[in-house]
Amino acid sequence: MTDPRTTPVPDDRVRSDVAHNARVWNHWLGGTDNYPVDRAVGDRVTVLYTFTVDGPGQPLPYTGLVAFYTVAELSSPPKRIGIAVLTA
Repeated sequence: MTDPRTTPVPDDRVRSDVAHNARVWNHWLGGTDNYPVDRAVGDRVTVLYTFTVDGPGQPLPYTGLVAFYTVAELSSPPKRIGIAVLTA
């Protein structure tokens, strides 16, 4: 049995002051369901990692890259991979 004093109460409010990955993705796709903080984080990520600009606009190559990287990371033992060029 859980102690009601220590069990966190779910908060159903949308946090518009904290970026969320789904809203950042929405910003990258050109959507309007995002907040200024999501746009700021999305813009900052595209400056740091320029390949993300092409990713959402080109879903198949990006999805393939993500799948490849995820499999490489989750394989046993983990493999280190290097990707020199990230163009579609």
